Order: sequence, then C-alpha cells, then structure tokens
Amino acid sequence: MTLRLQANNLKSGVTLNLPGSKSIANRLLILQQHHPELVLAALPKADDVRVLQQALDTNSQHIDVGHAGTAMRFLTAFLAVTTTQKRTITGSERMQNRPIGPLVDALNNLGAKINYLGKHGFPPLEILPPTALHNSVQIDASVSSQFISAILLNAAVVPKPFQIKLANSAVSQSYLDLTVDLLLNLGYAIEQTSTEINVLQTPMATKRTYVVEADWSAASYFYSIVALAEIGFELNLAQLQQNSKQGDAHTAQYYRHFGVETTQTATGILIRKVSKADAAIDFNLENQPDIAQTIAVTAATLGCSCKLTGLKTLAIKETNRLAALQTELQKCGVTVLLTSDSLSFSASQFVRPTAPIETYQDHRMAMAFAPIATRTELQISNPEVVSKSFPDFWDELEKVGFSTTIV
Repeated sequence: MTLRLQANNLKSGVTLNLPGSKSIANRLLILQQHHPELVLAALPKADDVRVLQQALDTNSQHIDVGHAGTAMRFLTAFLAVTTTQKRTITGSERMQNRPIGPLVDALNNLGAKINYLGKHGFPPLEILPPTALHNSVQIDASVSSQFISAILLNAAVVPKPFQIKLANSAVSQSYLDLTVDLLLNLGYAIEQTSTEINVLQTPMATKRTYVVEADWSAASYFYSIVALAEIGFELNLAQLQQNSKQGDAHTAQYYRHFGVETTQTATGILIRKVSKADAAIDFNLENQPDIAQTIAVTAATLGCSCKLTGLKTLAIKETNRLAALQTELQKCGVTVLLTSDSLSFSASQFVRPTAPIETYQDHRMAMAFAPIATRTELQISNPEVVSKSFPDFWDELEKVGFSTTIV
C-alpha cells in the first residue's frame, strides 16, 4: 500500500489529539502485574501496548511479540522472575536480529533460567522458572536503557534492598529516569547514582488510578509541521504537559532552533511558528534518539545544515534508522554522512522525492517524513506501520489540512 500526501491548505489553530505515551503505558502494565490495585486510564491503542497487554493476559507457553521491542525486553524480564512453567518468546525476523544478550546475562546472574533457541545473544528465548533470586545484579548499560528498566520494573519480587550495578555509561538516560520517576510516584524508595540503582523499599498496596499522559514523541511530528509552515501558523496539542518527565519533552527546546515557540495552556500546549530556522542545526540526541528522524527531516526540508550525534542506538531499532535516513533523504536531494553514532549533511536545495518514501516496517520513518507534504506532494509506502504507536496519525493530519489518498 502507498499513501499520497498533500497539504495545499493548512489549517492554523486546530486542536489535535495525541495518543498516550506507550513508554509510560508499557511500564505501567508491568507494574500493574505486581500491584494489581493500580488502575490504568487512557491507555493508548498502539500495537506495542496491545501486544504487551495480550502477552500478559495469556497462559500460552509460546508468545510472539512481532515487532514490539519494548514488549520483548519487558516480558523477558517479567517472565524470567515470575513464571512457574516453561515459556518461549519470539518475534519478527527483525526482532530476532535485535540484541538482548546483556539483559539475558543479567537475569541469569540474578537467578533466572533463560536459554537461547537460535543465535546466541538474540531472540527467540526459552524461559524456565527461576531459582532463588539474588538481591544484586550487574548489567551493561551501554546498549539499551530498556534492559535496565526491564529489571527495575520487577523489583517488587526481588529481595530488598535490591541493587542494580551499571557497567559502562547508560544510553538514553531519560528513559531510565522515566522508569525511576514512575516507581517513586508509586511509593518505591530508591537511591540512584550514575553507577548503581538501589531499591530500598516497595510500596504498600493502595488503590490508585494512573492516567497515561500524552506522548511527546508523537508531538514531534506536529512540531515539524509548524516548523515547515509560514510564520504565524499554530497548532494546539491537547493534554500535553511541557514539564513532562518524558525525554522527548525536549522537543520544545530543540524546535526553538526551527523558529517554533511553545506555550503551556489550560488544555495542553500551543506551538507557533514565530521566526526562521537557524542555518545550522547541531544537537546531541543521546537522551532523545526517537526524535532524530523528525529533526533530520525538518532540517533537510528547510535547507539547514545538520549534525546529530548520540545516535548509536538507532542501528538496533525497528530498522537501522541511520541507514534508512541516509537512503530516503537521498531521494530528497540530501547527501547524508554517517558514523556509528551520528549523521550529518550540508545545507542543500531540497527536491521533491519522485519515488515513494520507504518505511522499513518502522512507524517513525512514516511519521517523520510525512510533514514534507507541507512543502510538496510525496508518497509513503506501507503507511499502516504508524499503528505501532499512533494508529490515528493520518486522521489527525487530515485535521491540519493534509489530503491522504491510497494509490
């Protein structure tokens, strides 16, 4: 399927509804297993959330998470410390090439029993009931913060005080901080340094409702639209909080450099184009890797030079996002230079892509490139991939004045 996008008559001032944060939702779903008194509201309809919900609800010995990376990591840790029967967990072909070795090593050292059913260090996995769990574990923090979060979310069933020692510098620190913040809000007693996390106490059972807040990663695509629009253009993003603990809340700061002003309102935030973009963009996105594609596409479309660093985790996402950006921006006349953790390109004349933008089974590729339609018609292959995190994305674009046609 290919979608043709055009935005000939943008509508300023409209209000858009963002999905709830799947990062928050999936953390809360694991915590709810340990604290059933926790009531969750405003759970997003995203595929990643649905997959985790279904996996937690099933007694099946075999679980397939498809492309859902968060579900793979969080479920592995949850089953490793709680299962009473043999379970297997697998995923798509891409999932079977996304590393999970540091998490498995740590869990086995904690007292779990996990075996590889295929290539060492990668899914699929066989998970057996654990032996006595220890109260201390070390994990390589340099590959994925989700490995650390996966263990931390299950601290309720591990002897206390529980210590996680972090070997090497943690990547995507903001996502680890989000996990710690959720635990603190639920009543956990935690001490955290750059080299270790100590869980001193878990909360008493108290019924409470947690409303999943709107997703800042989803907001970034509308920041891109405003950045590409004329000065004075504005959009309202409902239920979004500028003081959010989500790492991607830094989108507001980054997009100041694209001339976008952010104002908190009683119902969300207002974003408005107030000036031209800087000629050169230079950001370290180590703590916000999920908005790298959005920023790169915005800069390329505006003809800015761009250097983005701190991107080493992008190679092991739903696709190799660095390589995908290089290939697809080439269709727009932009030559992208890559290293293992950065991308850069010089200021160049943006051209209309004549071939469809490929999405590589990656929701963020589709959504990051969509704002280009504010400047010129384009086509996007497999637009349905947005269901992973933002099923209503194309409907929300139509509110802004985008026309969407299947070709």
